[in-house]
Amino acid sequence: MLDIDIEPRYGILFVRLSGTLNKQNSKSLSNVDNLLKQVGIRNVVFNIQNLNEIDKEGGRALSKSCKIGKSNHGSILLCVKDNKEVTEKISFLLDKIGIVEDELSALKRINL
Repeated sequence: MLDIDIEPRYGILFVRLSGTLNKQNSKSLSNVDNLLKQVGIRNVVFNIQNLNEIDKEGGRALSKSCKIGKSNHGSILLCVKDNKEVTEKISFLLDKIGIVEDELSALKRINL
């Protein structure tokens, strides 16, 4: 099961993912994709600290969301802290976007 919490705050869209992001539920991120496309949100923080598991399809879905966000010419950050299980599966993505430990760090980094 995947839970997605979306909160716009201070001109930043915070997307908090918890549970499991896999082939069965990766299409759930399409709501986020549509929001990014329609509104043109520039700054997005994906908080995946509470993801327990992610598979290849889930990684692709997250990567797609990040690409859409980047196309809006803003900052895309990923909150990851002590989550080796997940970060190993999305290592291909970690080289392409900014990594922060928590949402406060993301806020500071975007607003600099």
